[in-house]
Amino acid sequence: MTLVNVSADTLFEDDNLNKNQIIEEKSSIIHEDANYESKQRKDKNKYKYRFGICPKCYGPNNISAWCYQCDNQNLIANFQSSGNHVIDEFLLNNQRDSSGKYFEWIPFDRFENIKHLADGGFGKVYTATWLDGEKTVDEIDDPNMAFELINHVSPDNKCFLDNMMVKPPRIEIRKRTPPITVVLKSLCNSHDISMEFLSELRIHHELDSFVPECYGITKDPAQDEYMMVFKYIRGGEFRHWIKKKGVHLEWAKRIALLTAITHRLEYIHNYKIIHRDIHGGNVLLDTMIDDITEDNKLNVIFITDFGLSRPANTPFSTPEGTFGIMSYMAPELLIGQKHTFASDVYSLGILMWELAANGKTAFGDLKHDQSLMYSIYKGRRPSIPPNTPQCWSDLMQKCWDTDPNKRPTAEILYSIVNPWSRWYKDLENAKSYEYELDNRNIEDDGNIFPYPNDPEIFVEHDEGCRILYLPKQNAVDIHRQFQEAEEARLNLAKTVKKEEADSIYRSQFISYITPKDNESFQSDQDDSFWNISK
Repeated sequence: MTLVNVSADTLFEDDNLNKNQIIEEKSSIIHEDANYESKQRKDKNKYKYRFGICPKCYGPNNISAWCYQCDNQNLIANFQSSGNHVIDEFLLNNQRDSSGKYFEWIPFDRFENIKHLADGGFGKVYTATWLDGEKTVDEIDDPNMAFELINHVSPDNKCFLDNMMVKPPRIEIRKRTPPITVVLKSLCNSHDISMEFLSELRIHHELDSFVPECYGITKDPAQDEYMMVFKYIRGGEFRHWIKKKGVHLEWAKRIALLTAITHRLEYIHNYKIIHRDIHGGNVLLDTMIDDITEDNKLNVIFITDFGLSRPANTPFSTPEGTFGIMSYMAPELLIGQKHTFASDVYSLGILMWELAANGKTAFGDLKHDQSLMYSIYKGRRPSIPPNTPQCWSDLMQKCWDTDPNKRPTAEILYSIVNPWSRWYKDLENAKSYEYELDNRNIEDDGNIFPYPNDPEIFVEHDEGCRILYLPKQNAVDIHRQFQEAEEARLNLAKTVKKEEADSIYRSQFISYITPKDNESFQSDQDDSFWNISK
């Protein structure tokens, strides 16, 4: 028996252990501890210098080719004024807090080949060539520069870098790209632009992977209006493509587009951001619609114009009304209630209808006036297009339920829609889902089987948290529904050469309506609605 103790003077019952052995063992432990601490310091320094060395202060960069201390100060020292104190304050605050991406003032003479692209509700849209181009991170191969930087690092860190180096570390710099194509959006009433309006631009940095990047602001001296400078998304507007393709848009592409849009909306809502103006003109494709595949579908959609479709000196909502396109606006918005995640979902339901209707505009044959507003508030919705798959129709109607609390969240929408492509294309995949669904053990390891449509999901609403029971989708039946819809589309496409053009509406100021005293929201669907695709 051996008694474990930390003192070298302790007597042990094991005769095979003597004092010298104990001292050696303790020294070994101390040596191992020292090695461990040394390794921890190296790991910390390795992490510390993972973005390289700042060539100004020789400290570690905070991100690729960016030192908060030096680069932010450099931006402020070389700040270019716009001539407008509100814009200057916005740009200065943004650059002072920048972490590599920032808005800049871009002189208008740095643009060439300016061409009119479209008219918006409150401004015009142009394409242009930006001569300077955006700043990007580039890696250069310069061993001499690398070793020169290392020589300026503090002794402790320099020792670490010398020991770790088997080749010179990479050197990253930020430089301008060659001239690029950008989009210029003019701002109505921008001479009196508000800070509240400019604050909406920050979303284009917070969600830069899912919305078009905004490079900065410029001013057209001829029109005396400020303009926002955005990344050019080559595919163009969602509504343009679905109208152009019409009945010739395959159901596989429609499912892919819906999946991508719900995925983007889920991401935006996860950031606790409400878009407030979702419609076919604010959804952009980063590729030609014919190039969308199952593999790239989640990376081809951008959602833009977060509350920007309005005059630059006017709040998005006022006591008298709000801005938007009437057919996309949830009924509660028409009487002055605030925008919510659920009102975004309503707008997405209208996008679903336009996909199913071969690109037609919802209520495109009706005058957009207070009479239509009142009928929408009372429950009027576009009629279901012929040959729409039942699963699509059911989910679409759930999105535009009159009661906001009965609409699914973007997360639930994506969970429901995401497997449709696989089930539609692969009957065996659909059958496999049905088999696993029938044979799964819900109590396995105490967790619900992680399938897209588990029977219980907690859904957060403004009023609190409740349980929403999702349907158990019949994958094989959904496969059949889309197959039949595609067959009907092909037959129709043989007889339709050109779709009839209908109206395109743009954002405008919508005055609220006043419902009668005895009118209130009544859901047009009961809870059994969720029992879909049986």
